[in-house]
Amino acid sequence: MRATALSLILAATAVFLAGCAQTTRAGTDPVAVRPSITIFPVQMAGQGRDDVAKVVALALEQRGMESIEVDETVFTPEAGASFDSAAAAFGAFVAKRDLATDYALFAAIVGAPQRGVDEIHAVLVDRRGNVAWSDRQTRESRAMKKARPSNPMECTMFLVERLHDPLDLGEPNEDTEGRWARHWRSDSLAPTDAERDAIDARAKRLRRAGSSATVLVYPARVGDTYSRECATRLADEINRRGLLDASIAEVPIEFEVEMARNQQKVLWSGARSIQEHVRASHPQTDYVLVADYLFPGGADRVWAVHTFLLESDGDWVMVDFQNSHHDDFNRIGPKSPGDCCDLSVKRLSRHLRS
Repeated sequence: MRATALSLILAATAVFLAGCAQTTRAGTDPVAVRPSITIFPVQMAGQGRDDVAKVVALALEQRGMESIEVDETVFTPEAGASFDSAAAAFGAFVAKRDLATDYALFAAIVGAPQRGVDEIHAVLVDRRGNVAWSDRQTRESRAMKKARPSNPMECTMFLVERLHDPLDLGEPNEDTEGRWARHWRSDSLAPTDAERDAIDARAKRLRRAGSSATVLVYPARVGDTYSRECATRLADEINRRGLLDASIAEVPIEFEVEMARNQQKVLWSGARSIQEHVRASHPQTDYVLVADYLFPGGADRVWAVHTFLLESDGDWVMVDFQNSHHDDFNRIGPKSPGDCCDLSVKRLSRHLRS
């Protein structure tokens, strides 16, 4: 149940192998080993995103870098500027800022929802503004064809892998407890270490109880509605597998979530809202199960599957997050509420038998 630092952001576990297409180096000095670096907002969909820059900061921290700053000042290349001229313009921009770090990074993810990711650009300059390394990957680049990044998190991790050689990065250590890990843990509303230890203890207690424990299954939230059909499917499958003694609640828990760019904030804001409702309702079973199936904008694809198991007093036993970065999610490939139910049961089964 204890989550790693990276899972506290967006739970990304995909690893992308870097290729070598369309990479250029300029200047006479090589990039220093584990230099200090300032990351500027990553341009995405035409907007400078400092939150994405902070994800990059965490990923670099987990790969051995210690001195990492994020400057929230947005650099925007001129419309229609070539890659090389944009890199030079970023150098001129940095040269005026009197940075305290050795290097500065700017990156851009170019594309549109209708057609996907077209290009990923990255530029490293030293504090004087000299371009030390630049990288432009397109749909035709070998690395892009191999990794096929299709969403913001995959693009961000692809960018980090491209930085592996120029920054002499190590292998990722998701247990790193640095500045940026602490930042994302605080921002995500995730539990403290003490709370996680308590969750682990409750999970062990449930495993000892086995199938004799009773659980009340509430209608799952599917997009913006609540589905009793999902509750029935969940309860039937839980009983069929002999996981717990499940019954169905007639009235849903209408919980609130904070729709944030930080996916773990979405998860844990929902977990805390459900907790408040359970503590106020005093259910008569040993446990309660609530599921949240996120279909963005009513689309026919699933963004994430959240499954919550709580004791009847509202204490968490399982708070589970699944999206396209997770094996179970990809094995089922959920496209419908029924598929999401199957994934929730699979995750509950793994939790009870781990």
